[in-house]
This record gives sequence, C-alpha cells and structure tokens, in this order.
Amino acid sequence: MAATSPNNIRRKYSWWWDSHICPKNSKWLQENLSDMDSKIKLMIKIIEEDAESFAKRAEMYYRRRPELMTLLEELYRAYRALAERYDHAAGELRQAHRKIAEAFPDQVLMDLDDDLPAETSSIGTDMDNPDMAPYFLSFINASDLKRHAKDDQDYERLHKELASLSQENQDLKDRISSMLEQGNKAECEILSLKESLAQQEAEKEAAVSLCQQSTARLQNLKSEIMHTQEKFNRLKEEMQTEPQPLRKADEHFFLLERANQDLHLELDNLKLLLKQKHDELNEKQAELEKLHISTEEEHLKRMQAEMAQLSLEKQLSLAQDKLRHLALEKQDEIISMKNVQRRLEEEIFQHVEEKKTLQHELSHLKEDRSDLDRKHSTIKEQIESMNLNVESLQALAQELRDGNVELKEFVKNHESIELVRIDNLRKLERMSETNAHLEKSLSAATAELEGLRENKVALEESCMHFRSKISTHQSERAVLVALQIEVVSQTMEELLEKNVFLENSLSGANAELESLRMKLKELKESSEALQNQNSMLQSEKRTLVHQVEGITVTLLNLERQYKELGRRHSDLQKEKDLVLDEVIKIQEQIRLERKEHEDCTQSSNTRLDALQKRLAYC
Repeated sequence: MAATSPNNIRRKYSWWWDSHICPKNSKWLQENLSDMDSKIKLMIKIIEEDAESFAKRAEMYYRRRPELMTLLEELYRAYRALAERYDHAAGELRQAHRKIAEAFPDQVLMDLDDDLPAETSSIGTDMDNPDMAPYFLSFINASDLKRHAKDDQDYERLHKELASLSQENQDLKDRISSMLEQGNKAECEILSLKESLAQQEAEKEAAVSLCQQSTARLQNLKSEIMHTQEKFNRLKEEMQTEPQPLRKADEHFFLLERANQDLHLELDNLKLLLKQKHDELNEKQAELEKLHISTEEEHLKRMQAEMAQLSLEKQLSLAQDKLRHLALEKQDEIISMKNVQRRLEEEIFQHVEEKKTLQHELSHLKEDRSDLDRKHSTIKEQIESMNLNVESLQALAQELRDGNVELKEFVKNHESIELVRIDNLRKLERMSETNAHLEKSLSAATAELEGLRENKVALEESCMHFRSKISTHQSERAVLVALQIEVVSQTMEELLEKNVFLENSLSGANAELESLRMKLKELKESSEALQNQNSMLQSEKRTLVHQVEGITVTLLNLERQYKELGRRHSDLQKEKDLVLDEVIKIQEQIRLERKEHEDCTQSSNTRLDALQKRLAYC
C-alpha cells in the first residue's frame, strides 16, 4: 500500500505538470506563445519602418502609435496570463509537495521544495531517515529520469524563448528610447536655434543702433563741416574786403584746414567702420536668414495644424458669410419677384376687368348700332311713305280743286279747321321732338311712328272730309310738308352724323381692343417668362439650399474631425506617458521574472545534481 502511493502520486502529477510546462501537450500554451511571437514580430516590423525626415518619422510615430499600444497591451495581457498560469502551476505544485511531505516526510521533499522556502520551512527536519529510501527509489525510477530530462529540455527551451522575448522587449525599449531621444534632440536643437535666433536678433538690433549712431555722428560731422566751410567763406570774403589781417586769417585758415583734414580723416575712419558694420550686418542677416529658413522648416510642420485650423475657420466664416449674403440676396430677389408678380397680376386683373367693361360697352354699342340701324330703316320707310302720301295728297288736291265749290260752304267752320291745323302742327312738333329723341329709346320712336300713323289716318280722314278747304290751304300745306321734310332731313343728317361718329368710335374701340389684346398677349408672355424665371429661381434656390446643406455638413464634419484630432492628440500624449511608464514597469517585471526563472532553473539543476549524486551513492 505504501509502495503504490508514490507511483500514484507520480502518475497523478506528471501529466499535469507536462500540460503546464510543455507546449506540445498544452494547446493554450502553444497558441499563447505563437501569438506573442507574431505580435513581437509585428511590433519589430512597425518599429523598423523608417522615413525620410524627422517630420515624417513623427507622423509615422503618431499614426502607428495606437497599433503599437494595442500590440503592447495584448503582449502584456499574454505575459500576465503566462505569469498567472505559472503562479497557478506553482501553487498546485506546492500543494502537491505538501501532500507528498505529509505522506512521505523524507529527504527528497527538501530537494524538491528548495525553491519554495516559504511553504516548506515548516516541514519536519527528519531528512536522513533511511526507512524512506525504498519509497524514494520506487518513486524515482528510470522513466522519471527521462521525464525530468525532457522537462529540463522544455524548461531550457522555454527559458530561451523567454530570453528572446526579453531581448526583443529590450530592443523595443531601445528603439522607443532612441525615438524619444531623437525627439528630445530635435526639441533641444529647436530651442538652441531659437536662442541663437534671439541672440542674432539682439546683435542685429545692436548693429542697427550702432549704425544709427554712426549716421547721426556723420550728420553732425557734415553739419560741422558745412559750418566751418561757411566760416571759411566768410573769412575769405573778409580777407578780400580787408587785406590787413591777412596773416591772422591765414593762420585761422590753416587751423581750419587742419581741423577739416582731421574731420575728413575721422569721417573716412567712420566710413570704414560703417562699411565694416554693414558687412557684419549683411553677414548677420545672411546667417539670420539661414536660421530663419531652418527654423521655418522646423516650425512648418508644427504650424501646419494651426494653419489648417485657421484656414478651416476662415473658410467656414467665408462660407457662412457667402451663404448669408446669397440667402439675403435670394430672399430680396424672391421678394422683388413676388412684388413684381403681384403687380403684374393686379395689372392683368385690371386689364381683364377693363377688357370685360370694353366688351360690355362694345356689346352695348353694337346693340345701339343695331337699334340705330333699325331706326334708320324705319325712318327711311317713313320718308318713302311720306313721299307716297305727298303724291296721294297732290292727287287729292287736284280732286279738291274740282270740288272747291262744295267746300265753300264749310268756310264758316274755318276756326275749327284752324284749331285742327294747330293740333296737327302740334302733332308735327311732337313728332319732330320724338325724332330728335330717337337715340334715347326705341319704344319712344315706335310710339312716335304710331302717332304719325294716327296723324296720317287723321289727315286722310280730314282730307276726305275737308276737300273743299284743301284748295285754299294748299300753299300752307305744301309749306308744312316742306318744313316737315326739312325737319326729317335734318334729323336724318344728324342721325347719319351720329352713325358716322358711332362707327368711328366703334373702329377706335376695335383698334383699342386690338391694342388691349396685344397688350394682354404681351402681358401673358411676360407672365409666362416671369413664371419660368420664378421656376428657375426656385430651382436655383433649391440647389443653393442643397449646396448650403452640403457645405454645413462638410463644415460640421471638418469641425468634428478637428475636435477628434485634438482629442486624439491629447490621448496620444497621455498614452505616450502611460506607455513609457508601462514599458519601464514591464522591463522591471521582465527582469525580475527572468531573475526568478534563472534562480528556479539553477535550484532545479542543483536539486537534480544532488538527487543524481544520492542515487549514485545509494
């Protein structure tokens, strides 16, 4: 029973430990190691990418930095998973060692548990018990030695892989540190260039001030020379006017000439100094321009973002102003077009109303003309009937001449006949009045014609009854008929004149109607053109609205992209600091794990050597 326990324990824990430390037996460990290997290769490939300039390298760094961060995070997670699995396996192994120590407290447990001093320090010290040797020999046999040799090989291979991983991590850290050093070096160069530029600016300002002082001194010297020249001219004039103090003037002239020569020498020296200063200033300006060019090249990449932002803001403001102006102009044009359209509609409505009134008046004029034509025809018929009546009256007069004797007896009734004649004259006057008022109403004309017919009947009756009296009053009758014919002719002439006037007015109305029709046609054409123009303006307005919406969408997208870029820039800056901290922590942790792994390997090797020596001794 005691002999089978170590074999059971060995069979129980050998496959479990192989599944934890051998990649061939652990699919999870194999996948994790291959995943870590691929991620490390990808990180090395990203880091080894190079660019032509520092700006492009910085751009690549900021562009590929999130990928490096994700790969580093995944590598860190895989490493943590391996560490957790190692801790779990070590804990299980410690627990197994405790169980073995509880079951078999012998010397082997001390050698197997040397790497776990915290958990195995409480185990008993009976390590030289010879009774446990058979169990130990049965526990460790030849297969165990082979398995331990295989485990050692796997352990060494895993150690090599961890060493390569640590070396790759160190290379990655070196590359990151070199990139950071390059960035810091570039920043230091920029700062040094700024300092040299400030120094050159100060030297330039000093040279400019010195040049200004030299020019001021030259001006003073020139003014002094002019003053001495004036004095010399004045003295020369005095010498010419007064020859007595000639010697004194010569001495004074000699002194002045000497002073003038000294001033000229000083002026030449100042000119040379000024020329030297100008040459130095030109050299400083050339150096300054070179520094400006270098600083502009260095600052150009940094200013691109600000310039892009300013250009975007400027384009945004310009686009908003342009859209605002276009919207206002289109609104004004639409309002003006609406006003013009409203005025045209009002004018068209007025023209339509005028056309209706003109058509109504034209219909009335046509009706009046037809009435006048009817009246004219009736008057012609009346004139023809009157002519027939005159002929009949002439025949009757001839008959009355024959019967004149018979009419003499009726002379006594002359007063009554006169009254009848007055009545007839009144009837004629009324008939003339009715003829004058033929334009007003057709009913009055018909009534007057009826009255004329009645008068004609009365006249015929009176002629039949008073044949004897007609002979005496034939002349008066003829005069009355002539007067009546004259009145009728006058009325006809007036009616003809009125007819001509009405025809002229009708032709004028027709011409005006044609002109109104032409105007109406033109107004319709202009209205159609305005409608077409309005539709075009509406379509342009819709297109402009779509363009405005597109521009606003693009501007919003640009603003969003700009905000996203700013946010990403700040996040990248933060991530940079975090990555540096994490890289330092990971490096320290890898160093500690490597040291711990080396200690574990060394302790296992020492234990294995001790076991082999003891086996050989036994």
